[in-house]
Amino acid sequence: MESNTTDTKYWTKLSEFSSDPTFIQKAQGEFVTSPLQKESNDSTSRRDFMKLMAASSALASSACFPQPFEKIMPYVNQPADAVNGKANYYASTCGECAAACGILVKTREGRPIKLEGNPDHPLNRGGLCAVGQSSILNLYDPDRLRNPVFVVRGSGKIEATDWDSADKKALEKLKATKSGVRFLTGPNSSPTRNALINDFLGAFSGAKHVVYDSSGVSIVAQGQQVSYGTAVIPRLRFEDSEVILSIDADFLGTWLSPVEFTKQFSKNRKVSESSPKMSKLICFESVMTVTGANADERVAIRSEHGAAIALSIAHELITKHGFSAPGDSKSIVSKFSPASVAESCGISADAITKAAQSLAKSRGKSLVLAGSTQSVSQNGLSLQVAANFLNSILGNDGLTVDSSQSPSQQTALSVDDIATLISDMKAGKVKALLIHGVNPAYDLPDSLGFKEAASKVDFILSFSDRADETAVLADMIMPDNHPLESWGDAEPQKGVFSLRQPTIRPIYSTRAMEDSLISLSKGSKLGSVANYHDYLVSRWQTSVYRQAGGVVAFDLFWESALRDGIIDVAGKSGARKRMSPSRVFKTQALSQVSVPNSSEKLSLTFYQKVSLGTGRSANNPWLQELPDPLTRIVWDNYATLSPKTAKALNTKEGDVVRISTDKGVIELPIHVQPGMHDKSIGVALGYGRTHAGSVGSGVGKSVSHLTDFGKAGVVLAGIPATVTKTGAKYRLASAQENQSLEGRPIIREATLGEYKKNPKAGNEDHAHIVTLWPKHEYKGYRWAMNIDLTACTGCQGCVIGCQSENNIPVVGKENVWRGRIMHWIRIDRYYSGSPDRPQVVHQPMLCQHCENAPCETVCPVLATVHSDEGLNSQIYNRCVGTRYCANNCPYKVRRFNWFDFNYGDQMKYPQTLAQNPEVSVRSRGVMEKCTFCVQRIQDVKNTAKDEGRLVKDGEIQTACQQSCPADAISFGNINDTESQVAELKHNPRSFHVLEELNTQPSVTYLTKIRNVEHV
Repeated sequence: MESNTTDTKYWTKLSEFSSDPTFIQKAQGEFVTSPLQKESNDSTSRRDFMKLMAASSALASSACFPQPFEKIMPYVNQPADAVNGKANYYASTCGECAAACGILVKTREGRPIKLEGNPDHPLNRGGLCAVGQSSILNLYDPDRLRNPVFVVRGSGKIEATDWDSADKKALEKLKATKSGVRFLTGPNSSPTRNALINDFLGAFSGAKHVVYDSSGVSIVAQGQQVSYGTAVIPRLRFEDSEVILSIDADFLGTWLSPVEFTKQFSKNRKVSESSPKMSKLICFESVMTVTGANADERVAIRSEHGAAIALSIAHELITKHGFSAPGDSKSIVSKFSPASVAESCGISADAITKAAQSLAKSRGKSLVLAGSTQSVSQNGLSLQVAANFLNSILGNDGLTVDSSQSPSQQTALSVDDIATLISDMKAGKVKALLIHGVNPAYDLPDSLGFKEAASKVDFILSFSDRADETAVLADMIMPDNHPLESWGDAEPQKGVFSLRQPTIRPIYSTRAMEDSLISLSKGSKLGSVANYHDYLVSRWQTSVYRQAGGVVAFDLFWESALRDGIIDVAGKSGARKRMSPSRVFKTQALSQVSVPNSSEKLSLTFYQKVSLGTGRSANNPWLQELPDPLTRIVWDNYATLSPKTAKALNTKEGDVVRISTDKGVIELPIHVQPGMHDKSIGVALGYGRTHAGSVGSGVGKSVSHLTDFGKAGVVLAGIPATVTKTGAKYRLASAQENQSLEGRPIIREATLGEYKKNPKAGNEDHAHIVTLWPKHEYKGYRWAMNIDLTACTGCQGCVIGCQSENNIPVVGKENVWRGRIMHWIRIDRYYSGSPDRPQVVHQPMLCQHCENAPCETVCPVLATVHSDEGLNSQIYNRCVGTRYCANNCPYKVRRFNWFDFNYGDQMKYPQTLAQNPEVSVRSRGVMEKCTFCVQRIQDVKNTAKDEGRLVKDGEIQTACQQSCPADAISFGNINDTESQVAELKHNPRSFHVLEELNTQPSVTYLTKIRNVEHV
């Protein structure tokens, strides 16, 4: 079937799909209604006219406001490695999650201002997720504790103290405790930290280190234990996989190591005329995720049905495609025929048979993934077991599933330890509890009773950086440093070592948790250690140095490791490329999977958002205001329902509903989400914090009272629930509220089969409007960008990269309502097809730097002009805020500063210390937009000029390009015919958005190619 992009209907929301008159009327306006404008069509009164004129005058003159007075202090003795105006970069390791991506820390005059991925790190290879990049803001969080504190249990009151007093009291408590010591931490891939904890606990009889992973990924290791006899997190080889089947595993968004997986996955998704092939992604999932949005084939399911669907696919492979079944597994699988499973699960049997057909063609070159959430009606390990069985019969184990050569060490290997710990606490067996890197009082199910158990522990010491929900239950808080203030290391995969080094002195009177342990170890094995830095160096000398071969002197080895940030023993030895021996699957494990029964009740699933995850960084305003890749909503969680279910409940967007389960009740506004299963509800974790800080506390609602703890950890899916309408309304803030395609071909796409026949498939030419502009000849550089829509996953990493680089302010929920969000680059999400089974495409949209720029012709003060290198420049001190340019921009990519978001009373979200001094901070009344990171362009040009050469292709990377884990963005000099961006401009898939307007943008896009039969 041939596709025609111009005949494909794209839509942003259900009201646009149904051509709702209210949406049409709203979309006809250029912007969201201003509070100074009436929403009715009544004529403006004289009083309102005078108000508007007064406001306009104030805004017009606001550009002349004096800038805030700031003191500067020159160096008396300038450090040897510091040159004013020049950035220093330090290799380190991200500390936001256990993925432990390699990072480069950009510092100016000793102040970290930006985090970027380390291109030499073998896992993330230069990419970095939105959460990792946002952690720079956590360093300067004013809600961090500024010194150790004593806590009055039960009252939540804290009393500041000094480190000597804190150490003295803690030592007294610990010396009085001969046994019953427990150390509770989050997942930790640092071998040196783990060794230090073990050395510390060695001074106490029967002490234990308990690891708890709130993300639930530990269930993967337990599934491996049941299936093969070894608890391990296998390394997944996406780059070697032709077909990927994901069942509730959002590996491109939040699951385990998404940046690493996206890097691998994107390699096989880039098609060209010389290599017209791409991998195929099939997704069965209960809520719409980033992975599902990028799937070639996606099927909405109830979460508790995943295991049965996996065995139904196995049934097809064995009975129809001749795959062998180990042991007596054939008789077990025979119960899961596609027809019976499809009927009980409420899906099409055709979806199961098609998935089996695709997998059958890629024996040993496919990959099956199972998510981390366990359901109520199925044993928590059943989905893991079913996925492992599929990988075994497909021949993937040992090929695309690596369990022995370089397995992942990015999560805990047990899920039972936390339940045992709480049981021991309740029984009085735990006398002293130390806590680091976890917040069990917030994210554990209330039914486990952690708060009650904590009251029965004699002494609790927290190392939290703030008085969070768990820390307020302790007796004392010794606040940990931020990772950018600390020494450390990581081994996220066996044989892949990275270092963490401090890039700034501790801002407050805090201390690294490891140094606190050393201070509390007087008289023990650690008593002779001066500090954690010495412990780390010694450990590396006796362990990593030897594993690396010990060829050079250790001092040189250490300096090289610090400079590069990575020691890849697995890569040098070839372990990462070697195949693991295939394992024998234990067929008795399949007995855990049962045929699901159909149910009339709705199935409640809790999921993680790309921005907040489990809520650890809820006090980060960048993340709170980062639009969800699918719903585009900020500053809230909500209940997602399918259009059919919402209609059956007589509810609309923003209606508040009451969700009732056996565990409790919660009231949330609904978001009507296309692509949801009609019997499923989705609610995001990470909200409803009470002790996050001034930004994150009170945002959204917590769901911990609705969760439970099962055989394989926290139950987050398949929870039977009923939904009733309350009659209340709640306004959700969406970043894609009133933008409409208006029938124009903004997106272009084709199928892989069509592309093979015709590389220009889906990319029809369009007539251009005649222009009166003369063609300008660019004799030097001419900067341009290309974005591959097939590679882009919509992960939002580029949005935070741009925000961090260009000092883009946070405006708050109310201003997002009013259409005042300030992001220079947005990731527009468009649907096509029916609301029941929509296809999704993400399109990064930024200033197009048009050759015939509509904004330039209407500015009365020449604040927006064209440079001699093809940039559409914005001159801030000329701008008087007429907003004519924004009105005349067809791409709606210009942002207006309604307030002094960066100064004074409007600065609700402190971010000044993280600001880039190379970029002007805009004040009230000024228009701003993407500059192609002109400061980076100028910096590289200056370097090239000093060296007497031209800028090399790839030498300049914009912030969005640099952060993209999918390598979807290319940038360079289009006048260099051999540059990548010049080649891509002439690619048959290359097109301009709204090219019929003949604005001649400098940004081109490559058509979206789907590995499906038809679009």
